Amino acid sequence: MPNVIVTCTFNPPTISIQGASIRQDTIDALQRALPKQTTTSLPTQRPGESAKFLLTNGNGQAAEQPGAVNRIEGAAAAEGGAAEGSQRNGSPDRNSAGVDGAAEEFKSWRIDLGQHYCDQKGRAMIFLVIIEALEEEGFAVRGTHTVVTEKEKDVTRLIFARA
Repeated sequence: MPNVIVTCTFNPPTISIQGASIRQDTIDALQRALPKQTTTSLPTQRPGESAKFLLTNGNGQAAEQPGAVNRIEGAAAAEGGAAEGSQRNGSPDRNSAGVDGAAEEFKSWRIDLGQHYCDQKGRAMIFLVIIEALEEEGFAVRGTHTVVTEKEKDVTRLIFARA
């Protein structure tokens, strides 16, 4: 059963999408919509500077992605960020037998909106955009989980499964 886990870390907002492969048009739609949902989107948005999702493979290495900007990084570049809610990108099936097929299908996308801030309304809008985009692709929300880390970062995980 294909699953997707979306990890949202606030503030600044960082969103990573891990799991089953997602269509490129869904990623493009999220890339355009997510920066507009932050609380500080209008005053800090500069023309020509848009955040982009970075595709990483199951080993945490950044894949070749044309047009990626420097402020978006793979999990390998954010090694010390585990306490801040960052995820080490690895296949959820890494320790089980038969990982070859699962590891090849596993994708991880990450976007870092370092110049933005989200209050509670902004967070709710980001969740809504993510849920709507993944529902269009046939995923349904199966659960959520929220924690506050020692460094005062909110980490919310949205868990999706194919409906």
